[in-house]
Amino acid sequence: MKEELNQFTKYCKVCCRHLVVSAALIMAIAAQANAQQELLQKNIHLVDTLPYVTYNVNQVVSSNYPPANVFDGKLSTCWVYNTSDSMQINMYLKLPDVKEPILNLIGGYSKSSALFGANGRPEELKLSIYMAQQPKGMVSETGMGFQLFPVHLNKTIAITDSLQLTSIPLKLSEKHFLSPAPNGDLLPRDSAEKVEFVLRLSFEKSYAGSRYNDNCLSELFFNNRYMRPLHDAVPLIDTVHTNKQETSLYYETIEGKKVQVYSDTTSVLQLAEVSPKKRWALVITMPTETEGRVETTYHLIDLWNRECVDEEFAKATGDYMPGAMLYFGTDEDNNLELHYYTPAYETRKVRLFE
Repeated sequence: MKEELNQFTKYCKVCCRHLVVSAALIMAIAAQANAQQELLQKNIHLVDTLPYVTYNVNQVVSSNYPPANVFDGKLSTCWVYNTSDSMQINMYLKLPDVKEPILNLIGGYSKSSALFGANGRPEELKLSIYMAQQPKGMVSETGMGFQLFPVHLNKTIAITDSLQLTSIPLKLSEKHFLSPAPNGDLLPRDSAEKVEFVLRLSFEKSYAGSRYNDNCLSELFFNNRYMRPLHDAVPLIDTVHTNKQETSLYYETIEGKKVQVYSDTTSVLQLAEVSPKKRWALVITMPTETEGRVETTYHLIDLWNRECVDEEFAKATGDYMPGAMLYFGTDEDNNLELHYYTPAYETRKVRLFE
């Protein structure tokens, strides 16, 4: 009896080993299937009822804070993309017709510094890019259907936990964007109306809010727009001017308070333009001591945050040459625009938000 029991125990151990190996094999096959699934064609419907962007999300978590809020140019609104116990949320964005698109985002609920810390905000994003084709007839009243073929997968971006603008170059000029990924054959050109690119954002990790479980995103935009978060309350600016020595830029509030915004004691400052709502100022500087030809430099000043944002603006647009000429304009709807020069001396313009 004892010998039979030992034989049975050995048999059970062998079976358990086989079960463990089988389970590991099943998990490996499932992981491989998921990876293969990433390489397969996707069909998706993108909503085009917004004036700025065409998009899709797999779930609307909050009707009070919908995904449309991240495209409205308002820091007072946000999108709640998930809560601590909700499913993984993906957003698909059709890339705009701009050279070398750059994704810009303002994470968290940036209506105020207090709300930014109180709510969750993105810590890691995984970006995937698809080549998208719209076959004939795939159009509805709310948007259009696309067939997506992956061309660049699983680029993870870490987001700094601070109230600032994050700029992510997408680099579509690289070689791997010239053809689809393996197992992704494009339709014949004559069967599709147009070929474009679609970006998928997957929210992998979030910083925890101190008070709420909501994970928020304030704005998403590309390099045809520019805006910044506001760190303090909007100042009630009456006038903007330089000092008598022309070395500093100030604004005065309607209560008569004088606030220094920008200073450069090695240069002469000239105030060129102020935006209608007194959010932005353009300043021209030139050295105080020069011999021969005088070099002038342009600066974009954020009056409300009291910061010079030349370098940030260059990252957000991807082709601004810091110091080159800047000037304000308006589009056909009378929206504020900023015109600038690239290193190739080409003129570009972006929608500028106040």
